[in-house]
Amino acid sequence: MDDWLSLVELYEYKVADLAAGREPRGGVRSILQLRETLLGAPLESATLKRFRSTDRILRSIRRGVTPASAAAMDLDLTQVPSATPPRDMDLESIAPPPPPQDEEALILRQLAEAAWRAGLEDEVHTLASRYRRESGYVTLRALHALSSNLEAHAADPQGATDLNLSRFTLHMPVPSENDPLVSPHDPEVARAIVNTLLEQVLEFDALFPRLALPPRERLAYLRRAAMLIADRPFQGRPRSGKGPTAAELKLALESAQREVMGAAAKQELLGRLQAQYDAARAREQQENQALTREQAQIRQSFIAFFELLRQLLPESLGGSAPEPAVPEGVLFARHPQRRLERVSDPMFPRLALRLTQPGSATVGGIHLSWAPQPGGRRWNLEVGGAEYGLSRQLNVPLEGHEVRAYQVEDYLLIDVVESQQQGVGDLLRLARATAVLLEPGEHYLNLRLARGAVAMLRDGRVDPASLGPESARKYGNAPLDQLCSFARKGAESLLGRYGRLPETELRRAFDEVARLLGESAAPRRAAYLFERLREAASIGPRNATSLGSNVVDGNVVENAQQVALLAYRGEPLTVMVGGRALTLRADSEGEVTVVLPGLPPQAVGDILIYPMPDSSAVIARQGLRLAVGMHPYLH
Repeated sequence: MDDWLSLVELYEYKVADLAAGREPRGGVRSILQLRETLLGAPLESATLKRFRSTDRILRSIRRGVTPASAAAMDLDLTQVPSATPPRDMDLESIAPPPPPQDEEALILRQLAEAAWRAGLEDEVHTLASRYRRESGYVTLRALHALSSNLEAHAADPQGATDLNLSRFTLHMPVPSENDPLVSPHDPEVARAIVNTLLEQVLEFDALFPRLALPPRERLAYLRRAAMLIADRPFQGRPRSGKGPTAAELKLALESAQREVMGAAAKQELLGRLQAQYDAARAREQQENQALTREQAQIRQSFIAFFELLRQLLPESLGGSAPEPAVPEGVLFARHPQRRLERVSDPMFPRLALRLTQPGSATVGGIHLSWAPQPGGRRWNLEVGGAEYGLSRQLNVPLEGHEVRAYQVEDYLLIDVVESQQQGVGDLLRLARATAVLLEPGEHYLNLRLARGAVAMLRDGRVDPASLGPESARKYGNAPLDQLCSFARKGAESLLGRYGRLPETELRRAFDEVARLLGESAAPRRAAYLFERLREAASIGPRNATSLGSNVVDGNVVENAQQVALLAYRGEPLTVMVGGRALTLRADSEGEVTVVLPGLPPQAVGDILIYPMPDSSAVIARQGLRLAVGMHPYLH
């Protein structure tokens, strides 16, 4: 029995008196004192639930209503006309119980911050992708200049303590669009530019350790630096032209006019210099107008970027977003006030737990389980049948979702978030399309037709001579991984066009290429290829049907409609595909490979088409999840 149960019962009686309009024994002060004692008490789960229920009733009295939840306490408040508290009760002081501040609370805050940082990284990817689509990459170039100048200012002894930016100078101008040292068109470079500046915001103390600027003022400080750059963004940028400037040519004209030389030669020299001067002046006027427009774009880009940052960052860092959400309830928590005994809502996308014993739960509709590894020092998280070793952060991609797990000491925070990454069903769809192209029949006629269709759709014409049977010799001699990669590019190109172009245009392209090739099997193959690719393109992504097949129970795939969904656990795994045994196992470097008896192993990657005598094994892999199907050849 809980030692605190008697005090909770006493609290219930006192609150019942108050709700009935009676003065509790000991007065209102006795309720507040008892409440304060219970708030800090290590109550067991059932006792804590009773205390919280009673406490909600007490707080509801502040609003002048009789709480319906009083019935749950077996308190007869239904006959009370009103629940007006005594006049001397300071109800303003009664607030929901604050979360306890202890070591567990500190760990939960660390977990919340880790999850928040992961969400911020998602925003970095989104912003970088958006800025890469901008004409001229203005924002990326401006942000690169800002982060570079901040680093230079922080490294300068005068800048390290420059609280009002009075000594801020432009060490590096905003680079030009074609600057080879920046390459903002590169996805990795774009993400690095945005991420670097974000790190300077979040790790401001590391950048300016002597500035002692309060966290709420740091975003404004960086914005002021950005505006100083926007005032003179091109200072120090090399000239774009290689010839003399208009000013230099004007001086040359004046000098030539003073020269003593033959009249004809002088006239010819002055004419050339005047023409050069006029051209240089016109060019510089155009450049100045373009720079003026670009300067306005840079300023606007800075304004828009810092407004986005303000919306993303919490108030403690100068933004307007809420602080990272710290879990209030924790499965198997140490502190009874936040301890959960079970997951009440299996669709809720977040769960915090203490790793004390093996268990399972449904989070965001996804069943998860956890258990210690042999030896007990580390833990595994099982998702979709696959086990993953827990670490500081673990991301497990699924169909349309991603499971994210963050670990600090023996506490785990699990989030299920929506994801735009390709799921295993999307990869299987691509693998099936690639398998169609890789059929070896009729001298790789499917692949040759696909090449021709891509050229026809792209250029409006095709060279039949380059697609003849003799061109297929290189396919038969190519290593499997290279051939698969080549066919995959063709499949990706065609599947993308199925989503953008009318089917009649696609069908016409295949038929026209078949006619130009003039091979007897070409029309039938073209119709077959068109239909198989249309099937692959029409399967809806990111749902259960995106596998486009019947998921079998077990490891046996007997026809093209079936697929086996498997989890690779590090041990060799055998799958029967079309009556043949394929073994999935890790090689000496840990890479997952496929082996058929008597044949060399092939690395799976994210997709693999493994040829067999009359069909291909079709394999898609996402992390430790595998989808295995088969593709029979057309005869």
